[in-house]
Amino acid sequence: MDYYIYQKELINLRRFLHRHPETAFREFKTTAFIKNYLEKIGYKVKSYTPTGCSAFLELDKNYPTVVLRAEIDAVPITERADVDYKSENEGAMHACGHDANIAVVLVLAKMAYEKRDMKCNIRFLFEPAEEQGKGSAEMIRQGVLENPKADYFIMFHFANKETWGLEINHYAASATVGRFDIKVNGNAVHWCIREKGHDALFAGAKVAVMLNDMNDSYKSKNPFCIGVGMLESGTSSNMMAESATLSGGIRTYTVDEYNAIAEKIRENIQKIANETGTEIKADISREPILPIVNDKQMTEKADIVGKEVFKDEFYPIDFLFLAGDNASAYFKYTEGIFMVFRCKHVDERYTLHNSRYIMDDSRLYKAVEMLHKFIKEIR
Repeated sequence: MDYYIYQKELINLRRFLHRHPETAFREFKTTAFIKNYLEKIGYKVKSYTPTGCSAFLELDKNYPTVVLRAEIDAVPITERADVDYKSENEGAMHACGHDANIAVVLVLAKMAYEKRDMKCNIRFLFEPAEEQGKGSAEMIRQGVLENPKADYFIMFHFANKETWGLEINHYAASATVGRFDIKVNGNAVHWCIREKGHDALFAGAKVAVMLNDMNDSYKSKNPFCIGVGMLESGTSSNMMAESATLSGGIRTYTVDEYNAIAEKIRENIQKIANETGTEIKADISREPILPIVNDKQMTEKADIVGKEVFKDEFYPIDFLFLAGDNASAYFKYTEGIFMVFRCKHVDERYTLHNSRYIMDDSRLYKAVEMLHKFIKEIR
């Protein structure tokens, strides 16, 4: 079968969605577009509050049920990439490839409906708010894995790499990921009497430096990352800052390693508070997003199909990439697998979540081919 016949439609879908991005739990027009596409094919589409949806293809009640997920939300940034399908929505950009995920799942849903050549039933799941880590819990709460109960779960993503191809991680396919919010309270004074104050901005800066330095100084068996994404402080140039806030995240291999780093951060923060005469409180997630662990049997099948479809561009890997995904919630209830489709760099300076990120979508049909052939192997 020539899967390339779907390439033009995949690009058109993806670029339309890229032009009209919507952020977490605001994906109303995106969901309406998805529903319209699926209903024209012949699907009945089920809605989930506020913006999720799914479509179910039942081929035989005795077949197992496979869930295939696409995330639908955009990243809350303003696009600066020089493309003719640039985002038209200020403060929203598909900088993480979710536009491509939607396009691939829509085309696969169309193909499956027409061909009906699989030995499983399929639920096509369109999840909101993945970027906030909230969508999966909401979809599960509303029963997306039930009636009939899901037996297998498939997720995938696109990532810029040096070469084209497919990666299948043997064992852990994502990291343990948690958020921290740190509040610094000082004592604001005019700069002419600075000795009477306690500078929250200075203390916050010391916290940011400390967190960054821990990436090199803290010793852990496995890779980890601590990142500060936001630092806000001060209201005037002629006075000391009263308060400061920092927000960021921790990414580790295991939950135990995550907890150990969180405790070390709390310890270091208290030292800075004592040194600067400020009060510093850290709210660090006590229930982080858990790692995604690929099912062994599904991984073995994916290895076989991946070698067939991608040949020498298939990459089985056993090292941890410190990305996180709330899809780990689905893996609590069903066997699952996470695939990563490689797209060759357009510009290696601008990666995922960058406002100038550009995804090369010239081989989206290979993702459709891989997923179709893989699902056909599920019995």
